[in-house]
Amino acid sequence: MCSRCGSEEESLIHALKECPRAKVVLIHGGFDNTLVEGRFGRCVDWIEEVARSLNKKALSDFVTVLWNIWNSRNNKVFRDIEEDAKVTWDRAAMLNRDFRIFNLVEKPMIPKLVEESGWQKSAGALGTIGTLVLGSSDTISKLGPWSCGNLGQHRQPRPLVMQKPREPLAPGCSDVREPRTPSVT
Repeated sequence: MCSRCGSEEESLIHALKECPRAKVVLIHGGFDNTLVEGRFGRCVDWIEEVARSLNKKALSDFVTVLWNIWNSRNNKVFRDIEEDAKVTWDRAAMLNRDFRIFNLVEKPMIPKLVEESGWQKSAGALGTIGTLVLGSSDTISKLGPWSCGNLGQHRQPRPLVMQKPREPLAPGCSDVREPRTPSVT
């Protein structure tokens, strides 16, 4: 039985979404009505649906709100203290703000993996000048105006083969070539 609203069954989805006390917190926070009103059999289905519709920052805020709704529920169950929806929401908003400030000021506890990409010296194969190594975040559009077909699909770095130098032009000829015009006969 839900200690907050008296509902006969208190499932996880009821405690976080369907209980009128939890719903008021979500609505107070400005979450879209479709995220609050949809019917879901399992809590994980609801959270996955919400995750598909929110950006990373909003999803982070949403998870913090759920955590504070759960803490508010525990305060009622274990301490018999009922909190107002605004108090629960304000605590979640303050926690989100504090996390963002901390993450800007402090060095991350778990450093982000750095993926190096760029030129590497070739293993010395004859006729090669180097190897272009792409990280998983690189795309063909980041490489510039040229295209390499399905370069991004290769798992092993492939050497770039040096082409034979162009033959020198005859003395007195410039390197700029005039476009050929079709001859009419």
